[in-house]
Amino acid sequence: MKLHNILYNKLAGCIATAALCLSLSSCIEESTPTSGVIDKQLEGASLLGMSNSIAGYMNKNNTSSSDYTAIGYPGIMLWREVMANDWAPLTTDYDYFTYYASGQYIGDYYPQSVIWMFYYYLIQKCNLLIGMENASTPENRQYLGNALVYRAMAYFDLARFYEYKHTGIESLDADAESIGCMGLTVPITTEKTTEEQSRHNPRAPYYEMYRMILTDLLRAEEMLSGFEKARVKSEASLAVCHGMMARFWLELGSRFEKNPDDLSAALSHENDGALSGYKTLNIKTASDCFANARTFAQKAISESGCRPLTANDWYNPNNGFNTANDSWMWAILMGSNDAAVTDYSWDSWVSFTSPEADFGVSSTQYRNSRMIDAKLFQTIPSTDWRRYTWIDPADFNMTGTEAADNFKKKYQTEHNVTSLTYDEWHSLGAYVGFKFHPGQGNRTVYKTGNEVDVPLMRIEEMYLISAEATAHVDGWAAGSQEMTNFVSTYRDNAYSFTASSEADFNEELLRQKRIEFWGEGITMFDYKRLSHAVCRGYAGTNHPSAYRLNSVEGCCPPWMTLYITSGEANMNDKLILNPNPSGVISAWEE
Repeated sequence: MKLHNILYNKLAGCIATAALCLSLSSCIEESTPTSGVIDKQLEGASLLGMSNSIAGYMNKNNTSSSDYTAIGYPGIMLWREVMANDWAPLTTDYDYFTYYASGQYIGDYYPQSVIWMFYYYLIQKCNLLIGMENASTPENRQYLGNALVYRAMAYFDLARFYEYKHTGIESLDADAESIGCMGLTVPITTEKTTEEQSRHNPRAPYYEMYRMILTDLLRAEEMLSGFEKARVKSEASLAVCHGMMARFWLELGSRFEKNPDDLSAALSHENDGALSGYKTLNIKTASDCFANARTFAQKAISESGCRPLTANDWYNPNNGFNTANDSWMWAILMGSNDAAVTDYSWDSWVSFTSPEADFGVSSTQYRNSRMIDAKLFQTIPSTDWRRYTWIDPADFNMTGTEAADNFKKKYQTEHNVTSLTYDEWHSLGAYVGFKFHPGQGNRTVYKTGNEVDVPLMRIEEMYLISAEATAHVDGWAAGSQEMTNFVSTYRDNAYSFTASSEADFNEELLRQKRIEFWGEGITMFDYKRLSHAVCRGYAGTNHPSAYRLNSVEGCCPPWMTLYITSGEANMNDKLILNPNPSGVISAWEE
């Protein structure tokens, strides 16, 4: 099936249901997601049950959706991978993540509303618990802290997704200026917001949103004091709260360093009466933000008790990247009775990520397996054990009797990458990745293979945040040394790096994160934060022809700022939309 046929078939289903599902009173849930606490929903509710429902919602499959990527938060993680540089499909047949890869149909269409609604229903669940205001026992404080961290995470994602950033595309940037969406994030709804208020709720400016997120995290920090580790990885602990703070302050540091006017504007609003319910940022410079990022990253490292993955952890075909371990600080946990496990075979996280799962579209039969970017792969030295996560083209192209022997030696004996036979492995293609494995390594029984955990935060990210923050506080040499210490200790003992400029440091930082967090939905926000270009079109590229989009260096790729559908504006008369980024960049051609 060709790409345009896939797009047509999926859009036909989306358009047929758009009239029913574009509004906030959607078919996903019964109530309006951007409204506040609904009293009837609180009757008989327990904080434990409400807290569990927040974590449980993260892997919710939207059974009423015609969008097959609506597999809860894991689907959004994969959309973020598609927006970046390193999640190329081996073939476009059975590719359900086409829109943002091709830059087409990313305006006023149903898939955009799925992302928006998912987050606001998650926020609503958090609001319901927070609205109980019951912190009378240690357990209740833990539940409240968990809800506050999840709400902060949701708003932090939304703010980064929807705030328009300059793209370098003159017509699109001019539209954004004309519309008046610059500097705006998303509407804020809390436990105190009524449904009537939500229907006249403007998008919050970035400086208000930042203070709202910080307020939630500081309150969560207070509630989670003494709970450095959570009872289960799906709950937010104090370490996770501090990890979120590290992400938060890194974002602000990058923004304010690049745009001093934004810092001045944020500081000028510190004493606004309308924002008096929020904590102040309490910083004066971008360097203060980076210093905070380092502080909280290092707190998260020490509090969590986590350690970076070893090669054995990473590659294990039975539990590698499918089971929460000593590296994962926070995770989505799928149980044997979850609909995400039992009700679907190919419409699942494992289907979309694991070539070993016979029931998945990534399988050797359907070959929508995912590849690392060819140019990135070539930068990974043989001394870096992560390199063997992906099929080396030199190994794939070997012929003769030694080809199978080389596969067994390198990908099974030395690194234990995959349980596939040589013929199965070779039926795929160069650069295909084997990072994610089906549950218990079970390739054939989908109810077992789909029962996996998905990482939300790993300790490795904290090490790299600390290194980046150090570079901005103490200089490029100090940051480079900290990054060298991490990589040479845990990934490549021959590694050494010294940056001579911010551009050098950022390029290497992003390279390390692209390798480390491939498939985890982390680096898209780094591309946007650092105004780094996506480059999928070049000589020797392994990206499908329709996906070879190159954005403008020093600007935000246009498809990384999400469109807010008109159905949302119909329900909220204060909602300003973003310009439609569909098709503003044409695919590169040789």
